[in-house]
Amino acid sequence: MKKILLLLIVTFTIIFSFTGCGDNTESFVYYTDQNAKTLDPQLTFNSTETSTIKHIFSGLYRLGEDGVPVKDMATKTDISADGLVYTFSLSRENYFHNDKTAIPVTAKDYLFGFQRTLSSFTNSPHAQNFFSIVGAKDVHSGTAPLSDLGIKVINDYSLEITLAVKDNSFLNKLASSGAMPCSEDFFNASSGTYGLDTKSIMGNGPFYASSWSEENGITLRRIGDAPKTYNRIRFVPLDDKTQLELLTDNMQDFAVLDKYVDTNNLENSGYKMVEFESGTTALAFNTSDKYMSNKNIRTAISTCAYDAIKIIDDDKLVLATGFIPSSILIGDIPYRKLAGDATAAQMAPAQQYATYRLGLTELGVSKLPGIKILIPEGEYYSQLHRAINQHIQKELGAFFSVETLPMAEITNRIEANDFDIALYSFDLPANNTAEILKLFSSGSEYNITGYTNAAYDSILNKSHALIGDAILESYIAAEQLLLLELPLAPLVFEQKAYFLNDKISGAYIDPLGPIVDVSQATIK
Repeated sequence: MKKILLLLIVTFTIIFSFTGCGDNTESFVYYTDQNAKTLDPQLTFNSTETSTIKHIFSGLYRLGEDGVPVKDMATKTDISADGLVYTFSLSRENYFHNDKTAIPVTAKDYLFGFQRTLSSFTNSPHAQNFFSIVGAKDVHSGTAPLSDLGIKVINDYSLEITLAVKDNSFLNKLASSGAMPCSEDFFNASSGTYGLDTKSIMGNGPFYASSWSEENGITLRRIGDAPKTYNRIRFVPLDDKTQLELLTDNMQDFAVLDKYVDTNNLENSGYKMVEFESGTTALAFNTSDKYMSNKNIRTAISTCAYDAIKIIDDDKLVLATGFIPSSILIGDIPYRKLAGDATAAQMAPAQQYATYRLGLTELGVSKLPGIKILIPEGEYYSQLHRAINQHIQKELGAFFSVETLPMAEITNRIEANDFDIALYSFDLPANNTAEILKLFSSGSEYNITGYTNAAYDSILNKSHALIGDAILESYIAAEQLLLLELPLAPLVFEQKAYFLNDKISGAYIDPLGPIVDVSQATIK
């Protein structure tokens, strides 16, 4: 196989000028809190891996600065009138490469990439993205051969993909790691080490991985000369300095910071700030507790708390309109725009009081004894609690004790089922609706609330086999059930901000990863 590979390799008299060397080096540096474990695009998952793939591979499409898909290695795309058949003409200036060799990329390599993503043997985290392709679900389940996939090589530079159902976000998905090409010969020659070191990966993007270690991170270098662009990218493991300190000392070009951190100096020090919704602050209820197991009690407290947040005079607070904030996208459209306002049903104060009293009657008590609310440290949480506490006392006549703790300790208390009510922030694990909803599924290791509901689990489990609009409908149903059951009550969409070197334009940023792509960016 290695001999075949050598015959296929086109050896360049590498006229590629490595502009990432010497005095002409323009380096983009970002300190990450996740180390890369693989550079196999079909298996990459965490933010550092995904950011690296954005630079060392080129798909049919990529995401532009505004998150909208634009052609990358597809020079022309024809879509049938029914939206089911996509025919792509491919660039002939497209090569798998490292610093010494290059192999032409053909339609067969994109086909093999899709086959690896959808094969039942690969266990790719990207497989469900492509279940709309004809035969994909059956191939992934192992009940159909790879040849049943609706992907056809017309010739070396023409590829046809047929969908079983219309998928309006299909072009977005073509920009994801699972749609990257893979040379079958190079993959086979790597003998099981594909993507595990710099010598066992060969991408077709504008950069190649020149070095990679757990201690020093990943260094990427640009192939060829591209004026006014970065020619070296460094993803460095976060050390003992904070992201704020690294920005303040001008040691990196990008970072995500809490909005309530004092960042006034940064905007005057060569960084531009972009705010985004980073998660949800909610009241979490211990549904296994004798008193908090009562749905009327949870409903009265949560609706009263939401009313309290509505009257806080603070433009930094964004009222939650569901559990999933609008920063989460389905394709390039905000989930909240598609799903609508999913706020749990609101009540007038008199109805809140009546619901609370009904809950007490059902429990056989005249008041809730010994209930404690856990509050995270910090003025942000203190502000929320003061408003909630006053409103609950006024409208419900309920009085709860308070314990203020570091957020990490509150997490431990919730995981140990040692709490009644907690004001808690659920940071979003990724810009992925399914991953967020899994935070409350019975089988998830990240389900710290202990919430269990067979109907909820069933919705999520069935969503894995769905395609097209049916996936969105399942997500909406799961979120609505979560809000109906109220193991937690969303109050505020949390705000964070990312800071980017202000000399950069044309970068793609997904701050929830965070995922960074400066491969097409220009610098002043």
